[in-house]
Amino acid sequence: MRSQVPEVQQLKLPGQLTTDFYKQINTYNWIGTFSAQSQDTSNLNWLVRDRFQSNLLIPAEGKKKWKDEHTLDGLIYWKRKRFNAGLYFYSWYQSDKQVSLNNQFGNHRLGLFFENTFLQNIKLTPYLGYQNAKNRSHVDWGWDTGGRLHLDRYHFNAYTADLKASANLDFYPERQNREYDVNAYFTSRFSKFSMDSLFVRWNDLSKEYYVADSIEQVTISQRELQNKLYYDLSPTNRLLVQTRLQSREISYFNGRSIFLFENYFRYLHLGRRLNFLLTFRTSDETQDNAGTVTDSRTRQSAFNADLNYYINPKHRLMFNFAYVKSQYDTPDSVVNNDDRDEQRFVFNIRYSWQISPVLTLDLLTYAYLFHQIYIYKERSASNSWNRIYKLNPRLLYQYGAVSNRLSTEVLANYTVYDFDQLFSEPRSFVFRKYIISDSLMIRYYTFQYLGAYARLELEDKGTFFSQEFAQQVLQSYQTEFFTLFLRNTHFLLFKLEVGFTYYRRRQWRHVPIKTLNRTLINKGPYVELSYTLMPRINFLASLSYQQVDDSRLPNTRYLSGKLRLNYYF
Repeated sequence: MRSQVPEVQQLKLPGQLTTDFYKQINTYNWIGTFSAQSQDTSNLNWLVRDRFQSNLLIPAEGKKKWKDEHTLDGLIYWKRKRFNAGLYFYSWYQSDKQVSLNNQFGNHRLGLFFENTFLQNIKLTPYLGYQNAKNRSHVDWGWDTGGRLHLDRYHFNAYTADLKASANLDFYPERQNREYDVNAYFTSRFSKFSMDSLFVRWNDLSKEYYVADSIEQVTISQRELQNKLYYDLSPTNRLLVQTRLQSREISYFNGRSIFLFENYFRYLHLGRRLNFLLTFRTSDETQDNAGTVTDSRTRQSAFNADLNYYINPKHRLMFNFAYVKSQYDTPDSVVNNDDRDEQRFVFNIRYSWQISPVLTLDLLTYAYLFHQIYIYKERSASNSWNRIYKLNPRLLYQYGAVSNRLSTEVLANYTVYDFDQLFSEPRSFVFRKYIISDSLMIRYYTFQYLGAYARLELEDKGTFFSQEFAQQVLQSYQTEFFTLFLRNTHFLLFKLEVGFTYYRRRQWRHVPIKTLNRTLINKGPYVELSYTLMPRINFLASLSYQQVDDSRLPNTRYLSGKLRLNYYF
C-alpha cells in the first residue's frame, strides 16, 4: 500500500509507446507500455500510464490458456500557484487461466485529491475515493482514503530536515487495510570536508485478505535508524562510515521478530592512473519466531576491493576481490542442527593490452571458493568446498572494413565433500567446460556486410576423487553453433538482415561404456528488419523457421517471430 496520489511537482513521465510481441513453439507473448502527460503550461493538466502483458499457452491437447495482467493509472488536476486539485484513478486486473479458470484478481479506484502548499515548504495532500476489489469469487466495494504530509528542506540550527508522512486506508464491509509511514531525513555539513546524515523510518502495515472463504490478516511493523558520516580527506580520497539499525515485527500465523545491526565503511581513491575502492561491512541479524524452533542469529563480515590501474595508454589492469564470512547459529541444538559457518572468496582479474592500433588482447581470470562447515556432527557429512576457476583470453582485430573477435574459455567447477573417504560411494563431483568462439564481420560495400559467428563447446561432468585428483566421467556433451548472415544497413531506410543458423548438441553416457545417448539439431533461416534512423522511433521485426530433429522425440517444424515498437514523444 502506498499513497494513490504522487506529488504533482515531481511528476516527470516520459512520453512513450512500447509494444513487444514474440512467438515461441507453443507460447505467444504481448507486452506493452504507454505513458504521457500534458505540457506544464496550462491550469488543467493530466497524466496517464498504462502497462499490460498477455501470455497465450497452447498445450499439446490444443486448448488455449491465457494469462493477462493490466495496470492503468493517472491524474487529471487543476494547477494553481499554491494548491492543486483533481481526480486520481487506478485500475489493476490479473487473470491467470493457465492455473485455474477461477483465478481473477483486480482493484479499481477513482477519487478526489487536494494538494495544498503553505509556509513555502509544507505540502498536505488528502484524498478520498471509492474502489472495487476482486479476489477470485469475492468482490468488495469500499472507501479508499488517506493523506500525505511533506516538509521539504526545513532549516534549523546547522541541520536541514526533510519529512514525509503518509496514511493510506481501505475500508470494506468485511475487512480493512491500513498503512502508516513516516520518513525523516536530517543532514548537516560540519565543514567543507565533512557531512552527517540521519535517516529515521517508522512504518506500520496491516492487511486483510481472503483465503478460500475466510479472512486472514498480516501485520508488519518496521523501524529503521541509519546514520552516515562523509569525509573528504583530500581531493582524491573520500571516506564513508555508516551505521544502520532495523527491527521488523511480522504477524502472520506465527509471529516473527527480526533485528539487524549493520556497520559499513567505504574508502574511495581517485587518482590519475590508479583508482580503488575498499569496503568493509559487518552485520548481525537475529530472528525470533514465536512457537517454533527456527530462531536464528546470522553474523556476517564482508570485505571488497576494486582496483583500476592505467599502466600506460596501451596497458590496463582491473582487479576485484571479495571475501565474505557468515556464521549461522540456532539456539535449539537438539531439534535444529543447521548451525554452520560459511566462507566465500571471489577473484576477478582483467588485463587489457593494445598490441597495435588494430589488435587488442583481453585476458580475464575468475576464481570462486566456497567452504561450508556444519557445526554439529548430525550435519557434518555435508561439509564441502566448491571451487570454480575460469580463464578467458579474447583477441579483437579491427582494420578498415574487417573486424574479428576470437574468444576461448576454460572452466572447471569442483565440489568436494570434506569426509568423502568415510562413505562407500563418493559424492564429490566435477564439471568442466571448454568454449571457443569466433565472429567475423566484413563490410564489402558502403551499407553491405557479411558476417559469421561460430562456437564450439566441450563439456563433461562426473565423480571427482579428490585424493587422487582424478575423475570418472559420467556424461559428456559437444555443442556446435554457427550463424552466417548478410546485412544491409540502408535498405529503404531500414536495416535488413538475412541469415541461417545451425545448432547441434550431442550427449554421451560413459557408464558402463561411452555411448551416444542423444542428438539434437536445430537449424533454419531467419530474417530481421529494424528501423533506428530516428532517435524517437525504434522498430524491430524478426521471423525464423526452425527445424528441430531430436533423436528422442518426433521431429518438429515451427515458426517463431518477434515484433517491437518504441515511440518516444
